[in-house]
Amino acid sequence: MMRILQRGFKYLIGCTIAVLACVTAIPSWAAIAWVQGAESALTSATTQAITFGSSTTTGNTIICGTAFATSVNLLSAADTSGANTYTLLTETTRVAADISVQQFYATNITGGWTVLTATYQNSSNAKGVQCAEFSGMGQAGLDQQAGNAQDNPGTGTDAVTSGNVTTTAADEVLFTTSCCTPTTINVGTNYTYIDAAPLTDQGSAYRIVSSTGTYAGTWTSNGAADDFATRIATFRTGLCKGSLMLMGVGGC
Repeated sequence: MMRILQRGFKYLIGCTIAVLACVTAIPSWAAIAWVQGAESALTSATTQAITFGSSTTTGNTIICGTAFATSVNLLSAADTSGANTYTLLTETTRVAADISVQQFYATNITGGWTVLTATYQNSSNAKGVQCAEFSGMGQAGLDQQAGNAQDNPGTGTDAVTSGNVTTTAADEVLFTTSCCTPTTINVGTNYTYIDAAPLTDQGSAYRIVSSTGTYAGTWTSNGAADDFATRIATFRTGLCKGSLMLMGVGGC
């Protein structure tokens, strides 16, 4: 009996420590929310600066998408705080059209800055970047990602697609980036542009969902004979938030 009581006490202490750690780590318990977006294009330098209209907020999440000529090659990203680490996701390429799209992100950021810079291997003005700031995600992290290269998918609604992913958490941000040549693309069903309409032939968009499911990043082309590279990445809220929710049903 004493051993059982000791184990129970240790379990209770462990859960209490975990909850306290979560409360310390996450500055906000609000639902996921869009904060602001920014975009940049048409610079021939090897670096591309993206400037937000307002200072970013500590604890928030930054997600970006970039499209570029394949030979340009994204190398890294950094903001002017110097305190945040940006993770580069997988690149999707439509080789015949010389199109690449890639996404990158940073979670639980140190805020107060407005300028983020993407660095590429080679110079070209054939590139664009869109970035978004989201609140309410705490120690957020990547859940799923997928990419798809298409040859002439046509002008049907949502015919341009990243391919499907199945999310593992109810509350997530879906972030999609697409690029084509040379026509304009329109945002897919239930998605919202990052900052503004696509930069002629490429753009990024987001969707906030509240249930698990199978989703794709979708777009609609204005040209019947164009090629596309499209990606989707999904981001879930922090595990600490989930841990507190579980306390209501006896878990830690």
